[in-house]
Amino acid sequence: MLAAFFGLSASKDIPNYTLRVAVRPGLVRFGRAWTTSPQTVILPSQLAGIPDVPPSTSRTIVNPPPTTGPIHHFAWNVNLTGDYKLSRHFALRAGIGEDLVRYRTDEVVRPDIGRPPYQSWLSKQNFISRGNWSYQLGPGIRSEKCR
Repeated sequence: MLAAFFGLSASKDIPNYTLRVAVRPGLVRFGRAWTTSPQTVILPSQLAGIPDVPPSTSRTIVNPPPTTGPIHHFAWNVNLTGDYKLSRHFALRAGIGEDLVRYRTDEVVRPDIGRPPYQSWLSKQNFISRGNWSYQLGPGIRSEKCR
């Protein structure tokens, strides 16, 4: 997996501390992932008197998984970082952040969506946003100009 984020960062610098906030859009590239959503087949229920809809009353068989290859997803990164300055060039750094990535799920909408009376121009694939929290703690090297 490779992630690249580009965006804006703002900081407030006071004599012993620095507080930094960053909001960055970007991309996440997975080198080996499903290139399409899996297709499922809903088999009729074997119980008498139970209709085939909803699918929870039916048996479901998943076809072989789709092909794998590289895919790209849109993502956002939000960070809040604080530095405690030990000297002009060294600090202790602590931060927290979240990466929000858009993923394709293995669910697809019902086959009758898109036909009258259920007209829809939306994708038949289902996407979700998933957050991944991160934290950082350790030394920081500062590039403050010498005066």
